[in-house]
Amino acid sequence: MINPIAHLLFIVVFWLAFATAGKKRADLTLTLGGVAFLAVYAPIALFWIAFTTAEACLLVLWLRNRERSNGKRQYLPYILLPNLLFVELHPAILLISVETLAISFSIIRIFMTAKQLLAMRKPCMPKDVYWIWAAAFFLPALIVGPVFSGTELRKQAKQNAQPDCSARTFRFLLTGIVTVLLINPMLTSFAHKISGLPWTFDLGIEGAPIYFAILYTVFYGQSLIAEHTSRLFGRTL
Repeated sequence: MINPIAHLLFIVVFWLAFATAGKKRADLTLTLGGVAFLAVYAPIALFWIAFTTAEACLLVLWLRNRERSNGKRQYLPYILLPNLLFVELHPAILLISVETLAISFSIIRIFMTAKQLLAMRKPCMPKDVYWIWAAAFFLPALIVGPVFSGTELRKQAKQNAQPDCSARTFRFLLTGIVTVLLINPMLTSFAHKISGLPWTFDLGIEGAPIYFAILYTVFYGQSLIAEHTSRLFGRTL
């Protein structure tokens, strides 16, 4: 797994760019930041997420003018979901194991955005497919990301939602950082120590609580980071 510090540094760099530009175009900043982060640390993940996003965009553009009750409009977007299998099958396909980051979360967000754009009463505009890209490459959610739709980002952009730099936001952000960078590594180190294995650990049934705590701290911590760094850009997940 990629060091969370690298992810945080990317968020800081793109927040500084966002603030310097007058705190405008938050979604574009986060999308470009996500693309840049993946290009540096997980280029295969970048390719697969971009492929799935392009597939979703083509589906939306093709189906948007059909009746809402049309079977193709309702069910064809489900062909995006088999792309989730890439995470499990890529070692056999590529003959190597690569960094996949949160491909599964991105694909679910792509699927949800496509479905919701096609569920709109009025046909969505061609420019609305941008929100599929925004959901797919949302920088704060690229390691362990909350599940949300690009239509939620679209709604907040239309409402001109402002950044939330309150003490509460920074308090929860600090909680996430401490959980990911201190508590989770401490638990992982403890698991290695009691299992006697340097690169992995086998704790057995009796070690299930420790294993649960390791998973919980990484998901909880990264979710807090994703949610509250998003607020600094004016987006609430």
